Amino acid sequence: MHSVTDFYQDHQGPVISQELTIKNGLKGACDRNQAQYYSLANQGKTDHDWQTLLKTATKIQLTTKKPVMVHVRAKDVQPDQVGAAFHQLEDLELNNFLLVTGDKRADGSGFSSAQDLLLAVHQTNLAELSLATTLDVNQVANQGVAWVVNQALAKERAGAQVLISQIFFDVDNFLAVQEGLKMAGSNLILVAGVLHYPSQNQLDWVQRVLRLTVPDDWRKNPDLASARLIADLTDGQAAGIHYFANF
Repeated sequence: MHSVTDFYQDHQGPVISQELTIKNGLKGACDRNQAQYYSLANQGKTDHDWQTLLKTATKIQLTTKKPVMVHVRAKDVQPDQVGAAFHQLEDLELNNFLLVTGDKRADGSGFSSAQDLLLAVHQTNLAELSLATTLDVNQVANQGVAWVVNQALAKERAGAQVLISQIFFDVDNFLAVQEGLKMAGSNLILVAGVLHYPSQNQLDWVQRVLRLTVPDDWRKNPDLASARLIADLTDGQAAGIHYFANF
C-alpha cells in the first residue's frame, strides 16, 4: 500500500483523512468514503487486541483500496524489538504509522515518548515506512509560535514526515505554526486534527480530559462551528484535515 504522503503532492485543497476505531472499523470507513486515507486508533489493552487491530487495518485496506495509518503507542514497543516489529508490519502491507505516547498495555514496558520511538524507527532505515506523530498547536497561546515550531522541527529531525495536530478551536494558532514551518524551510506536512460535528458528550470529554476551554459558539451550535473551522482551514490552505472519530 502506498504512502499517505503521496496524497499531499500537488493536491488542490486539503487532503481529507478519517480516524476510525475498532468499534466502527470497516463500516466507518465505508460511511466516510470521502476520505483519501484512514487512521485506526489503538485503544487495546492486550496483545490479542493489537492483533485484532492489525487484522482490522488490513481488512479495511483490502476492501477500500485506501491506506490505513495504524496508531502505534510508544510504550507498547520494546526498544530491542523495533526493527523486527516494523518488518512484521511491513509484511502485512502496513507501512503508514501514527506514533503516539499513549497509555501502555498492562504488560508493556516500551519507549517513554512517541519522539523516542520515532527516532528509533527512523534509524531502522525501512525506506517504505511513512511516519507521523502529533503536535499541540494550542501551546502557541502559552509558549509562542517559535516554541511550537521548534517542537515540530525536532520531530522532523527524528523522522516525522506528517504532523497531525491535537484538537484545537483557534484556527489562528494552527495557521501561525503552518506559516512558521514554511518560513523555516521545513518539509513537514502539517495536518489539522478536527472534531467533525461533535456531540456535547465529546465536547465535555475535551474539556475534562484535554483541559481545553470549549468556546461558546461550539457549545451553542457545534455543527456550525465545525463547518466554520473547516472553511477557515481551507481558506488558509491547510495541507490536510483529519477528522477525529466521534463518540
